Amino acid sequence: MEYVSIGQIKRTHGYDGTMQILPDFEYPELVYQAGYTFYIGKNLEPFKVSKVSKNNKYYMTKLDGINSIDKLHLYLDNEVFMKRKDIKTDKILRVDLIGMPVYTDKFIGHVENILINEKYDILKLDSGILIPNIPQFIVTIKDNKIIAREVGGITDENWYIKHLSWNVWWIFKYINHQTCQRKRYCWN
Repeated sequence: MEYVSIGQIKRTHGYDGTMQILPDFEYPELVYQAGYTFYIGKNLEPFKVSKVSKNNKYYMTKLDGINSIDKLHLYLDNEVFMKRKDIKTDKILRVDLIGMPVYTDKFIGHVENILINEKYDILKLDSGILIPNIPQFIVTIKDNKIIAREVGGITDENWYIKHLSWNVWWIFKYINHQTCQRKRYCWN
């Protein structure tokens, strides 16, 4: 993925075009820095970051080219992106996991989506399997593949009901319910 979502512009701060961005990136300290280029909205309009400071859960950000509250109002509630190649880190980002093959003792699917939970992320595979991204389940992530631990029948949907947290089970049920409505079949 060429562009990575790093947050959303929530509101203005002052009259000079400074904005409050709510981050949704797993390592915000890597991307909220002066000198980087942010891309805003569906059109990915580029802006150079001139100043950044943290205030509670928001990053107060000043972009070159947005010099008034009037101009900033055009961008409120837009998503903010960065190019993946501009994020300098050795860490594996969520976006890097999308499309990776997952293996236990055999191939079990590709990562299709990542469900962000309060305590840990959940990898949703194209085979319908949900795997919490925690050390009890994920052995390693390297060489562009994920090795997962076969824990008590991770490929069996009834196992989720018996062993995973209530939140994970409800997410699984919600996803399956959406599939049920589209494809006209369900599990109980």
